[in-house]
Amino acid sequence: MNNRLKLADLDIEREIRRILENLARAVAAAAPSLRANADILGELDVIAAKARLGVAYGGEALQIADGARVSMENARHPLLVLRGAEQGFSVVANDVDLRDEAVKVLIISGPNAGGKTVLLKTVGLSALLVRAGMLVPARTGGQVGFFDDVLADVGDRQSVMGDLSTFSAHLQNLVETMARVAADPARRGLVLLDELMAGTNPEQGAALARAVAERLAALHGLGIITTHYDSLKGLADSDARFGNAGMEYDAQHLRPTFRLKQGTPGRSYALDIAARMGLPDDVLARARALAGETSVGLEDAIANLEAREAALRDETARLAEARAALTESEADQRRAEEALVRRERELARGSRAASRSRCARRANRCGPSCATPSRPAPRAPPARRARRWPRPPRSRCRSSPPRRRPRWRRRLP
Repeated sequence: MNNRLKLADLDIEREIRRILENLARAVAAAAPSLRANADILGELDVIAAKARLGVAYGGEALQIADGARVSMENARHPLLVLRGAEQGFSVVANDVDLRDEAVKVLIISGPNAGGKTVLLKTVGLSALLVRAGMLVPARTGGQVGFFDDVLADVGDRQSVMGDLSTFSAHLQNLVETMARVAADPARRGLVLLDELMAGTNPEQGAALARAVAERLAALHGLGIITTHYDSLKGLADSDARFGNAGMEYDAQHLRPTFRLKQGTPGRSYALDIAARMGLPDDVLARARALAGETSVGLEDAIANLEAREAALRDETARLAEARAALTESEADQRRAEEALVRRERELARGSRAASRSRCARRANRCGPSCATPSRPAPRAPPARRARRWPRPPRSRCRSSPPRRRPRWRRRLP
C-alpha cells in the first residue's frame, strides 16, 4: 500500500512538472507579443492616470505656442488645488503673460510669504505639464511654449558636508543654469530664479543680480526672477525686455492676498508692518533715516501708484455699474414702448370688433329693411373752367405805367 501511494505521488509530481514546462515553452514563444502588450498597457495606464489627475485639479488643455511664450489666465498650483479640495479652501488664481517678442524676464517683488515662490513654481509646473501632454489648472485658451529646458533655483541648498553656504549654494546652481542655457542657443529654456543673489552684501548682491538678469534677457528663452532689490525693480523703466509685477498685501489686516499685479513692482511693507506691530516711533524714524531717501521715496512712489490704481479700479467699477444700469433702463424703456404699441393694437382691434358687433345686433333687431344701405361713393365736383382774359401787351418802355386789366362788368338783360 505504501509503495503504491509513493508511486502515485511521483506520478503527480512528474505531471505537474510536465504541465509547467509546456506552459513555460508557450510563454517563451509568446514573449515578444507579451512584452509589447505590457508596454501598451503601461502607456494606457499612464494616459489614464494623467487624465484622472487633470480632472482632479480641474485642468484644461492649453495651446502649445510656436515660440517662447507663457500666457495663462487663472493659473493655479496643482498641488494647492488638490489640497484645497481635501481641506475645503479655495486657491487664488493669477494671470501670467510672458513673450519672447515683448517681456522676456518678469521681475516679481513683494512682501515675504506673499506668494512669490508659489507663483514661480506654478509657472514651472505648468510648462512641464504642457510638455508632458497633461492638463493645466488654468482657464482654457491660454498658450504655453514647448520649452526644451525648465531650469529652477528655488529653496536653500546649503550643506555642511559640501562646504556650501546659502549664497554659495545658490551661486553654484546659477552657474550651472547659465552654462546650460548658453551652451546651445537653439534650445528654448525657461529659467526660474527665486531670491536672486540673496544672502550676501546687499549692494554687491544687487549688482550681481542685475548683471545676471541682463545676461538672461539676452539669451534665447524666458525667465522669472523674484527679488527685493530696488535696482531690479527699476529695470523695466529703462529696458523693454523686463517687466514688473508685484504681489498684493493687505496692509490693514497685515495679511497677503496672493494676487499678482503685472505692471507695477511690489512693496516690501517692512516699515509699515513694523509700525502696525507696535515698534517704537523713534526706532522707526531711525530706520527710515538709515534706509535713505531713495529707498523710502521708492516705497512711497509705489504706495501712491497703488493708491491711484485702486482709485482707478473703483472708478472703473462704478462706471461699469452705471453702464449696466443705463443698459437695463434702455431695455426697460424698449419693453415699455413695445408693450404700449401692443396695447394700442389690442385696443384698435377691440374697437373694431365692438363696432362690428353693434352693427350685427342692430341688423338682427331691425331686420334687413333697417340695415344701413350702402352709400355710393361721392362724385367729385365738376371742375370749374377758368375764364381767360386777353393779356395786355407788355410795354417795352420801362417808364410808362403798366396797363390795368379791365374789370368784369355784369351784362344787363
